[in-house]
Amino acid sequence: MFSRLTHIVPVDYPIPEMPMSGEQADQATEQLAGHVAGLIPDGATMQMGIGAIPDAVLKFLFHKKDLGVHSELISMA
Repeated sequence: MFSRLTHIVPVDYPIPEMPMSGEQADQATEQLAGHVAGLIPDGATMQMGIGAIPDAVLKFLFHKKDLGVHSELISMA
């Protein structure tokens, strides 16, 4: 994996985090999230964004198995 990297920049500060909004999703967002979650099969790899809809979709995925997450952030820890 490391053979494909061109640069590594060590840092000693925490990675910025975007907390979930904590707001209660409205009925339309919950319905949309439930529908989207129903389309995600076990073993899928997902890329989740930031916002009310991705937050709501995540709440519906607790019963899924072997999900992967694609992210532009990489942790070397």
